[in-house]
Amino acid sequence: MTSITRFITTAIVLLFSTISCQESAIQIPDGGHQEPQQRELIPEPDFALRLQSEYLDLKYKLADGSLKTKIYITEKRLNSGNAQTEVLVARNEYGQVVLIQEFILDKCDELTYEVIHTYYLNSFGNVFAIDQQTNSICLNGDAHQNIVRYYNADFELIKTSYALKGTSGEDLDANSCGSEFDESLGLESNYNSIIETYSQVNEKT
Repeated sequence: MTSITRFITTAIVLLFSTISCQESAIQIPDGGHQEPQQRELIPEPDFALRLQSEYLDLKYKLADGSLKTKIYITEKRLNSGNAQTEVLVARNEYGQVVLIQEFILDKCDELTYEVIHTYYLNSFGNVFAIDQQTNSICLNGDAHQNIVRYYNADFELIKTSYALKGTSGEDLDANSCGSEFDESLGLESNYNSIIETYSQVNEKT
């Protein structure tokens, strides 16, 4: 084999290797967050209200299209095994990931739980709020459970809000209609720990 032939053969092998890598799983890009800094803890009487205000601000920005979003398809690792998950990653005007929304289909004991985890992150990539929505079954039809948790910088729970609604928006009794889904399943404290639960990541076209 001549040197030219060897060169062409090597080039072809490298080309196909590159194409193969492009078609395989990818990694979600860096979150663009600031480096953590030493902070002085100052008492803040309205801390929970501030967290709620920041949560609502990002929620509205996602709804009105102010955040730049990209969607990925992945397998999320849970205690019960891998669950098919669609992940929406939203960035602010500074390129920082400030919101991650997971649409999870988790099958357990022949039941399928539809779960939506929405993580709200600060500029350091720490989670300050988690909005969790799950489906449930009542005697009169479907039920939708919504839990919003607010956390401080050390991921300590500060406040929780809870709602359980029927298909027409009516309030339901949690004792008879509450979701059997493990509410603590898959909750993470920061950007890096969230994306580490993903495998076989592919960008949705």
